Amino acid sequence: MKTTTFLSLTSILCCLLAPGVTKAQTAYVTSFGSFTDGSGGKVVQYNASGVFQRNFAAVNSAHDVVFDVQRDVYVGSFFAGTVTKFDPNGNGGSIYAGPGTNRGATGLVFDSNGRLYVSDQATGFIYRYDASGHNQTIFASGISSPNHMKIHGGNLYVTSQAAGTVLEYSLDGRFLRTVVSGVPGIVGLDFDATGALYVSSNFNGFIRRYAPGSASGVDIVTGLVNPHGVTIGPDQMLYVAEELRDRVLEFHLDGSGQSTFISVSHPVEIEFLAASTPEPGTWALLGCLGMSGASLYMRRRRR
Repeated sequence: MKTTTFLSLTSILCCLLAPGVTKAQTAYVTSFGSFTDGSGGKVVQYNASGVFQRNFAAVNSAHDVVFDVQRDVYVGSFFAGTVTKFDPNGNGGSIYAGPGTNRGATGLVFDSNGRLYVSDQATGFIYRYDASGHNQTIFASGISSPNHMKIHGGNLYVTSQAAGTVLEYSLDGRFLRTVVSGVPGIVGLDFDATGALYVSSNFNGFIRRYAPGSASGVDIVTGLVNPHGVTIGPDQMLYVAEELRDRVLEFHLDGSGQSTFISVSHPVEIEFLAASTPEPGTWALLGCLGMSGASLYMRRRRR
């Protein structure tokens, strides 16, 4: 009895201490290419430590990148005004939306129903596509240079670059409110786990943080050159694509601890995708659970 009890407790402790139970992340970065015509644009793949893995796909003037539940990858092209869909291996390259429908596909986001929203900087529209990618509707209009978008708390948020604002919409297309104003050249945005909002000023080179429910922000990072996409990573670190300095920076959420996460030409956005297969620590966890089950079985047999 003492032996089997010891084995059970040891197995449970092993499970609790098993490293790497959370899934690894892969980072996808859009690299715009030539500012003249978007040539050389691409999506580049890195591991969670910022180590280069491969050039995932070539996309003219690659601007934003998102993923569906099947792990397919969607990339918006600024100059072509299209959204291109790739499978998880970078194959396919089929036009999901456009061409000609979106003349400046600057922002992409999926809702929980698999509908894709595309911001069109040229027309001031946000288009919505059903899960097939074919049925297009105008979700919102009259936005001055809409750019990046996020869905948070069941509503859609979009930056209006020309107006310097963040606008909030319900997912049935109703305009709700202006969340943020007075940010010259606002482009990127994201929310952390507490609901705090982070935005980038493309013109003035700062990252501003707004506490949940607050309309007054604090500049937590300054002195950047053309900061674009802002992403809160799965590690709850802040990632900023600094386009004209050819790098993606990493910060703590208070703006401290700056380091270069990735060096890449003209980065616009960075997004993370969880690995599809268990990491070694996950296999260790499963093994530990197996040990626990085996020891409990042995104890029952001896009774």
